[in-house]
Amino acid sequence: MKTISFLLLLLSFDSLAICRSQSIINPISDVTWQCMFPMVAAGLVMNGGNDDNASGTSKSAICNCFSEGIPKVGIPFSFWEPSTMIDVVTDAGCTPAMGGLNLLGGGGYNLDGKKSDGTSGVRQVKKQVHYISFPVLKLLDMFYDLPCIRSEEEYDYLMISEILPYWQNDLLSTIIFPETVLFANPAAQLACTADAVALLTGMGVTSDILYWCLGGTGTTYPISGAINSSDEFQASAAFAARSVFMMGRVGSLIEYNKNGCSSQRQYIWNKSRYKYHLAKPVVVPYCTPFGQNAMLQPPGINVDDNKTFIIFRKVDCCTFGD
Repeated sequence: MKTISFLLLLLSFDSLAICRSQSIINPISDVTWQCMFPMVAAGLVMNGGNDDNASGTSKSAICNCFSEGIPKVGIPFSFWEPSTMIDVVTDAGCTPAMGGLNLLGGGGYNLDGKKSDGTSGVRQVKKQVHYISFPVLKLLDMFYDLPCIRSEEEYDYLMISEILPYWQNDLLSTIIFPETVLFANPAAQLACTADAVALLTGMGVTSDILYWCLGGTGTTYPISGAINSSDEFQASAAFAARSVFMMGRVGSLIEYNKNGCSSQRQYIWNKSRYKYHLAKPVVVPYCTPFGQNAMLQPPGINVDDNKTFIIFRKVDCCTFGD
């Protein structure tokens, strides 16, 4: 991690982007640990409440997995793992997660984000995103005695939108992801009404079937850096969700299987298995599902600023005695 920080410091020299200096992300104080709950062990929910937003959580007292053709019986255990950081920035190359350094320096391909009035009167927000693998539990040596926890993940930048041509152009994105024409239209967006109502009423339940819907904040298509929104924070959260979805479409998204036996690549996300909180420029002390309307967020965060989100993913694990 020190090596990465030093490299980013070198790259920040002669930067053209304006990026407000911040402290480097702290895996202890900048992570809302309450978001790991609720935990479910042997069907019992810890920390009160329920686990409705966790898709497929086992309510059974036992689980079984096959190892070398032999069934092994264990106890199901589930929780939420802080696994990813996502920078959503107006200033191209800015990395608030790394203290506000400039990741790439200036260049013609580094399109700064902006907010402009569209022809329909709806404001268009443009942002750049950086998808960062951030295995906090591994860094702090927590929970890694569980057999199903992925141990090979490292702190790493997995996606930088500034170097993706299709992130800068809706038409090119449609060519790369041709299914866009099926979902980036009024008819498909109308189907998102149920998703939006459920999240707006505070139920915290989002539909995995409507995987292109982001509640009342937009859609996952087109997979590009422009969203029509009059709300700055709402747009930034939608960009974070869109980048998670995009990682699945390019084959780089890992989800835990609902049976608790393993993990696998997921090409179409199960969005109910993710939640997030803002970590920079301020830490929000609770998590929300993707698509929740900004009116349910605390005041003072809806500003045009470079942001970092912490993403929690659902972990289901079948634990054994050995």
